[in-house]
Amino acid sequence: MKNLKVSKELIKAVLEKETETLTKDFNFIINEDYIEFSDDGEIQFEYCVYKFAFMCKEWALSNGYYLKSRGVNILCKESMPKCEVEYIDKNNMFVSKDFYSNSEVDATIEASEWVLSKKSK
Repeated sequence: MKNLKVSKELIKAVLEKETETLTKDFNFIINEDYIEFSDDGEIQFEYCVYKFAFMCKEWALSNGYYLKSRGVNILCKESMPKCEVEYIDKNNMFVSKDFYSNSEVDATIEASEWVLSKKSK
Protein backbone atom coordinates (compact mmCIF):
# COMPACT_ATOMS: atom_id res chain seq x y z
CA MET A 1 0.00 0.00 0.00
CA LYS A 2 3.01 2.30 -0.03
CA ASN A 3 1.93 4.04 -3.28
CA LEU A 4 -1.58 4.68 -2.03
CA LYS A 5 -2.60 8.33 -2.44
CA VAL A 6 -5.20 9.72 -0.07
CA SER A 7 -6.05 13.38 0.41
CA LYS A 8 -6.41 14.95 3.82
CA GLU A 9 -9.85 16.18 2.72
CA LEU A 10 -11.07 12.63 2.07
CA ILE A 11 -9.66 11.41 5.38
CA LYS A 12 -11.41 14.23 7.24
CA ALA A 13 -14.70 13.55 5.42
CA VAL A 14 -14.66 9.78 5.93
CA LEU A 15 -13.09 9.67 9.40
CA GLU A 16 -14.86 12.72 10.75
CA LYS A 17 -15.20 11.45 14.34
CA GLU A 18 -11.71 9.96 14.47
CA THR A 19 -10.01 13.16 13.27
CA GLU A 20 -12.14 15.73 15.10
CA THR A 21 -9.65 16.14 17.97
CA LEU A 22 -6.64 16.55 15.66
CA THR A 23 -5.40 20.01 14.74
CA LYS A 24 -5.84 21.20 11.15
CA ASP A 25 -2.09 20.64 10.67
CA PHE A 26 -2.17 16.91 11.45
CA ASN A 27 -0.08 14.59 9.28
CA PHE A 28 -0.50 11.04 8.14
CA ILE A 29 1.53 8.42 6.34
CA ILE A 30 0.64 5.08 4.83
CA ASN A 31 2.71 2.43 6.59
CA GLU A 32 2.07 -1.03 5.15
CA ASP A 33 -1.63 -1.70 5.83
CA TYR A 34 -2.19 1.23 8.20
CA ILE A 35 -2.65 4.97 8.02
CA GLU A 36 -0.62 6.49 10.87
CA PHE A 37 -1.88 9.82 12.15
CA SER A 38 0.42 12.23 13.92
CA ASP A 39 -0.18 15.62 15.43
CA ASP A 40 2.43 17.94 16.93
CA GLY A 41 5.09 15.37 16.02
CA GLU A 42 3.54 12.51 17.98
CA ILE A 43 1.71 9.50 16.60
CA GLN A 44 -1.91 9.72 17.75
CA PHE A 45 -3.47 6.57 16.27
CA GLU A 46 -3.46 4.12 13.36
CA TYR A 47 -6.31 3.17 11.06
CA CYS A 48 -6.42 0.05 8.91
CA VAL A 49 -6.32 0.90 5.18
CA TYR A 50 -8.82 -1.85 4.37
CA LYS A 51 -11.25 -0.59 6.97
CA PHE A 52 -10.76 2.93 5.60
CA ALA A 53 -11.69 1.72 2.09
CA PHE A 54 -14.83 0.13 3.52
CA MET A 55 -15.66 3.37 5.36
CA CYS A 56 -15.19 5.25 2.06
CA LYS A 57 -17.96 3.09 0.56
CA GLU A 58 -20.29 3.86 3.47
CA TRP A 59 -19.47 7.58 3.29
CA ALA A 60 -20.09 7.65 -0.49
CA LEU A 61 -23.43 5.85 -0.06
CA SER A 62 -24.52 8.39 2.55
CA ASN A 63 -23.82 11.04 -0.11
CA GLY A 64 -25.84 9.35 -2.86
CA TYR A 65 -23.06 7.39 -4.59
CA TYR A 66 -22.88 3.59 -4.61
CA LEU A 67 -19.34 2.17 -4.82
CA LYS A 68 -18.85 -1.45 -5.72
CA SER A 69 -15.40 -2.86 -6.07
CA ARG A 70 -13.86 -6.09 -7.22
CA GLY A 71 -10.40 -7.56 -7.34
CA VAL A 72 -8.76 -9.16 -10.35
CA ASN A 73 -10.97 -11.48 -12.38
CA ILE A 74 -8.85 -14.60 -12.88
CA LEU A 75 -10.86 -15.53 -15.97
CA CYS A 76 -9.78 -12.37 -17.79
CA LYS A 77 -6.04 -11.78 -18.23
CA GLU A 78 -6.46 -8.04 -18.87
CA SER A 79 -8.64 -7.54 -15.83
CA MET A 80 -7.52 -5.05 -13.20
CA PRO A 81 -9.01 -4.31 -9.81
CA LYS A 82 -11.77 -1.75 -10.17
CA CYS A 83 -14.31 0.30 -8.31
CA GLU A 84 -17.53 1.28 -10.04
CA VAL A 85 -19.40 4.38 -8.92
CA GLU A 86 -23.14 4.42 -9.59
CA TYR A 87 -25.36 7.43 -8.98
CA ILE A 88 -28.32 9.41 -10.25
CA ASP A 89 -27.24 12.65 -11.92
CA LYS A 90 -29.01 16.03 -11.84
CA ASN A 91 -31.09 14.99 -14.90
CA ASN A 92 -32.36 11.97 -12.97
CA MET A 93 -30.31 9.64 -15.18
CA PHE A 94 -28.50 6.56 -13.88
CA VAL A 95 -24.74 7.04 -14.37
CA SER A 96 -21.84 4.65 -13.86
CA LYS A 97 -18.14 5.47 -13.79
CA ASP A 98 -15.27 2.97 -13.45
CA PHE A 99 -11.93 3.43 -11.70
CA TYR A 100 -9.13 0.92 -12.33
CA SER A 101 -5.97 0.68 -10.27
CA ASN A 102 -3.30 -1.67 -8.93
CA SER A 103 -5.48 -2.90 -6.08
CA GLU A 104 -9.11 -2.93 -5.05
CA VAL A 105 -8.30 -0.53 -2.19
CA ASP A 106 -6.53 1.90 -4.56
CA ALA A 107 -9.48 1.86 -6.96
CA THR A 108 -11.95 2.42 -4.11
CA ILE A 109 -9.99 5.38 -2.79
CA GLU A 110 -9.61 6.89 -6.28
CA ALA A 111 -13.37 6.57 -6.75
CA SER A 112 -13.93 8.16 -3.33
CA GLU A 113 -11.66 11.09 -4.22
CA TRP A 114 -13.79 11.57 -7.34
CA VAL A 115 -16.99 11.50 -5.26
CA LEU A 116 -15.47 14.11 -2.94
CA SER A 117 -14.68 16.34 -5.92
CA LYS A 118 -18.26 15.97 -7.24
CA LYS A 119 -19.69 16.66 -3.80
CA SER A 120 -17.59 19.82 -3.46
CA LYS A 121 -19.08 21.36 -6.61
